Amino acid sequence: MKARYPIKLLYTSNIPVILAQALYANVLFFGQIIYSNWNQYGTNPLLNLIGTFSQDPNSSRMIATGGLAYYITPPQGIFSIMNEELGLLHVAFYAGAMILLCWGFSKIWVDISGIAPRDVSRQLLGSGYIVPGFRRSERVLERLLERYIPIVAGLGGFLIGVLAATADILGALASGTGILLMVSIIKQYYETLAKEQLAGMGGEGVAGLLGIL
Repeated sequence: MKARYPIKLLYTSNIPVILAQALYANVLFFGQIIYSNWNQYGTNPLLNLIGTFSQDPNSSRMIATGGLAYYITPPQGIFSIMNEELGLLHVAFYAGAMILLCWGFSKIWVDISGIAPRDVSRQLLGSGYIVPGFRRSERVLERLLERYIPIVAGLGGFLIGVLAATADILGALASGTGILLMVSIIKQYYETLAKEQLAGMGGEGVAGLLGIL
């Protein structure tokens, strides 16, 4: 029986952008702690590189105004960027860092989550699959998968980073990460419902037999 093994374009799903946003959040969190405790007046040039903050007059929220914390804070829409003195630099740094981090995290996630070529080749051989024209060897199948999986994973992470950064820069109603998560969850529910529907249509006889047993 012939079958296909699909390698999705977004091979690592939304994991890279989630990890990138978590890293950004940690930098902002520790930057605020450092500024509040040891650099309250912004007089330490070394700590200023981490970030300087000011309090939002309409709330108690701290807003990054300089340093690394400022450049990794998502831009607040095109009009806000135009009013910033370093708006274009802010956009370039934020987008570049987001895309690079998503690409890197995608490559790392493949290796640590059990979806690397060596893991997939072991799973396929363990399930009894073979590739026509290739020896039934884990190493041979791994080499074949290495032609596709790392490239697709890197490209998927790059595209996820582009989508998330673009949504943040254009000032979408929600953050880029939130939009990606929402679309991904809806898509997963749709695929699950479609599979259950197909299983119900094709497996009624099996289900009846199991019920009798």
